[in-house]
Amino acid sequence: MYGADIVTIINKAIDNNEENNISKDENGNYIENEKSVKVELTLLSTDEDSKTIEVVYPMETLEKAGLNEFISNFGLTLFECTDIEYNSENRVSKIFVKQLEL
Repeated sequence: MYGADIVTIINKAIDNNEENNISKDENGNYIENEKSVKVELTLLSTDEDSKTIEVVYPMETLEKAGLNEFISNFGLTLFECTDIEYNSENRVSKIFVKQLEL
């Protein structure tokens, strides 16, 4: 998947959460429940020694920073879905994606 696909997934999760009136916590993150959907992204960066490090972000952080900005920076970057969690109703509750290249 490309970064543009990730934005589509995030937008679908946000739409789901808004339609189901999912509350947000004090940090602006959706509170997990049986109807919520969350997306967690692992992005790659480099530290001061030029070593690759992984930084995990909830979808809300990217939404606050601007999804258009994310598309500008990561639109053609490759990502993979590393895991999907389901709730007790067998609905998707959490999607984990990871950047594959810098």
